[in-house]
Amino acid sequence: MNKKQLILPILILFLAISAFAQDYKPIVDEDKQKIDKFMDDLIDRDSTTTGISNAHSAAEEKWDIVLNKYYKLLMGILDKEGQKRFKEAQLAWIKYRDAEIENIYTNLLKASGGSSQINMASAEILGLTEDRALKLKEYYNLLTED
Repeated sequence: MNKKQLILPILILFLAISAFAQDYKPIVDEDKQKIDKFMDDLIDRDSTTTGISNAHSAAEEKWDIVLNKYYKLLMGILDKEGQKRFKEAQLAWIKYRDAEIENIYTNLLKASGGSSQINMASAEILGLTEDRALKLKEYYNLLTED
């Protein structure tokens, strides 16, 4: 294939990507915006290793509140069988989370001990709760759509 033969397919691909990109609007989650801003403000006030780790922990606590809110909301709309399955799934997630935190402490912190690893570890732990909270919120929104 010569250069002239490649121009048309590349042009078509470029136009298709451009059209998609114009229509694509990322979903903005209000809880995420608020908690990220809260955490960023804490880090702006104290950007030491301890300050960043503390900001991650404070944000994780905020995500835990969101997680529990949507857990309760979901339990309120599910039937008995759904509640049972959802509770089992949540307990399995808690077991996974706890094992993952232990893994982070054992392998990320103890192995290296550097200050950057402390912040990486606290960010990973924060991410576990944030991801689950957003997933429960997504489930709730899907089940309550009109």
